[in-house]
Parts: sequence; C-alpha cells; structure tokens
Amino acid sequence: RGPTSELSLMECHYSILAPGKWAHPPHIHDEEEIQMMVAGEADLIAEDEKGSNKMVRFPAKPGDYIYHPANWRHTFENNSDKPAVTVVFKWISDESFSEKTLPSTFVNAQQTMQEAREPADAMVIDSFIRGKTGYLRTIESPMATLQPGQSYDPHQDAYDVAIIHFEGTVETIGETVSEPSVIYYSAGIKHGMKNIGDTVAKHIAIEFHGKH
Repeated sequence: RGPTSELSLMECHYSILAPGKWAHPPHIHDEEEIQMMVAGEADLIAEDEKGSNKMVRFPAKPGDYIYHPANWRHTFENNSDKPAVTVVFKWISDESFSEKTLPSTFVNAQQTMQEAREPADAMVIDSFIRGKTGYLRTIESPMATLQPGQSYDPHQDAYDVAIIHFEGTVETIGETVSEPSVIYYSAGIKHGMKNIGDTVAKHIAIEFHGKH
C-alpha cells in the first residue's frame, strides 16, 4: 500500500470470505478496483449502471475477475460450502480523464485458464480487457502461458504491472515464485521471467498505464 510513480495510491490485499456470507453491503468508494478470485467460488456483484442500484451477479471461479470504476456500487457473496479467496487491487490518481471510460466489467477468464496450450517457441498471450478508466490512460489485462524452460528477457515498462500467478514455478527479479502468488513490478524497474518448473506456468497480468 502506497504511492507509485504513476498513481497517488495503490493498495493490494486479499480477503477470505466464509461460506454463506456477504463481504459487506453494496458500497462505493473513490478508488477504482479489480477483484479476482484465486480460490473457491463466489458471486461478484455490481450494479448494471453507475448509480442505478440494480445489482447483477456474476458467478466467479479462480481466474475470473471484475473491474469496478470509482463510485460504482458493488459487493460479493459466498454461496458455496467452502471459503472464497479474492485478491483486490485498489488505486486512485490525482489526475482524471474525462473521455468515455470502461464501465464495470466482469471477465470470465477461467475457461481460458483451463485450456491446454500447445508447446510454442514463445510466450502465449491472451488479452482479456483493455480500455481507458477515470484514473488511467489505459488498463490492460493479458494472460501469459510459459512452457517449461521458456522465458522473456528483462525489460522496463513505463507503467506499473501486477501479476497474479496461478500455475507453475517461475523465476523473476531474483525470486522463485510458486502458485498462488502476487508479483508487483513498479514502473521503470527491469524485470523478466523464466519458467523453471516442469509444468506449464500461467498468470494474469494487470497493466496500470498511468499519467506518464
């Protein structure tokens, strides 16, 4: 939790919701948010239009996630018989963009996560979401699949990147990372990744293209 070179504040936390429970009454806040399922199942709930207070349910499994613009009413409920675990990113900026922005968007990523990927010479990337938000020039969320031994070279991005690592064992920024994990690369920090395990590695990235 803290400021980045691109954003006034970035916060990441995880929550565990017991079976049969609501997280909280539908609420709003000034931050934009992405909430992603990492274990169990739950209904991610958001109003169909900003200010309508008409709530829509999106059944979610690991890999599925939802983007909430600032002040868009939302909550989630665990209707299953097992705990539900989510990872949440919330951010705010001292700049805003007045052009048309993304509405609340649910991404059903689990089917893509489960697809068998054929061996490839390079990393396979599937893009889930891309668009302008109130605080970002662009938010983009690709999923990457690395076969055993595959890697991508160290490089620098002009934006912050969060990675939710779901499968496999990789090496990055001097660390060995196994699933499930969260990795955060600040803008301007050189980073690469290599699959050092003997199974496919899969992760979903969130790129926060801020003011620079």
